[in-house]
Amino acid sequence: MNAEDYVKKAYYSIFQNDFEQAIRWFETALQLEPHNADIHYKCSITYFRNDRLDKAIEHAQRALELDEKHTPYLIHFHRLKAQELTKKVKTRFLAAEFLTTEHYYEVILQLKEAIALDPLCAEAYVWLAMSYAGLMEYPQAISVLKEAQIINPHNSTIAELLIQLQNQLKAYIEH
Repeated sequence: MNAEDYVKKAYYSIFQNDFEQAIRWFETALQLEPHNADIHYKCSITYFRNDRLDKAIEHAQRALELDEKHTPYLIHFHRLKAQELTKKVKTRFLAAEFLTTEHYYEVILQLKEAIALDPLCAEAYVWLAMSYAGLMEYPQAISVLKEAQIINPHNSTIAELLIQLQNQLKAYIEH
């Protein structure tokens, strides 16, 4: 069998919703053709679908190294790096009892970087809004959430959070 045969088996596994098997087939194909950027790219997408961000980034980076002029590889890599930055911020938020002003500014910079990498990463906008709200910069938080709402207009969580922040701003102004 050649690498393309294993890629076909991987796609068949994907159609069967067996992403673990698909990953094994992609990895087998890569053993035969380790310098095939397209297989690395497809493997990366499958790892990402299987919630294995670290391996997805590894293969996306390898695809980009092998063919740095292929725009879809770059876009995919940036998307994954934005996800990684957002995930780190989310973990930091959830682990801390409170964040200092310095911490908020650090995560704001990280989230702005994530958004620069992937302007469609709605979750990064939400966490950026939460960071601004933590600093009581409600107008900025509301503005950022409105951008998230444009990206994901049917997300009820974003809509509810927007209402909460508008109420917090109103309460802040009244005091």
